[in-house]
Amino acid sequence: MLFNPRARKSCLVLLIEHLDAVAYAIEGLEEQRFALQPLELAASADNILDYQFGLRVFVENIRARELSLIAHVDRARIQARKMGRYDAGISAYAALFNGGTQAFADQLTHLGHPIESDFDGNDQVLNFLKTRRLIAADCLSVEETASVSINEDYLIAGLVPVSVLAEQCASFLHLVENHTLLADSDNVKMSRVGYLRRLEEDATDTSLSA
Repeated sequence: MLFNPRARKSCLVLLIEHLDAVAYAIEGLEEQRFALQPLELAASADNILDYQFGLRVFVENIRARELSLIAHVDRARIQARKMGRYDAGISAYAALFNGGTQAFADQLTHLGHPIESDFDGNDQVLNFLKTRRLIAADCLSVEETASVSINEDYLIAGLVPVSVLAEQCASFLHLVENHTLLADSDNVKMSRVGYLRRLEEDATDTSLSA
């Protein structure tokens, strides 16, 4: 592919933004907690409904955050492929990143599909919690667990531990930033925020003048 400075800078900005978004999404996911209050045998119908509603809201919140995270991973993969074409120095890193996140691409069409997930039981709260390692696989009911929280063993989409994805994205982001900063001697002493602002301004100015 012919070298295109404008496209490279735009692609680089998007790649960094999506990788950053993955990190923020993981932080938000890890903040989720739900304290499971054991239901008494004589619990009223209203108490049972409130409990089930609260648990459902908790699971749907996790599911929404998970899908948002996966969407950013998918967009980062696309920009990584493009950067690999624009910049030979990044191509090897991009290939490693895309290879390590291939599991998401393979399952992307099935994630969030209500009909397919219903047949797999993924729409059921108990099964969802099990497939994400939020509760033990042999739990017969959610009430057997005192609380549910996200930790490093959480399986995103039931596929990849959140700690592994976080490490993959952080490592790739670090490599990309180091490569692009050092590639231009004028940027070596520039802060990360300043460099990103300069990239965005350059991409915008070049596109307007093109």
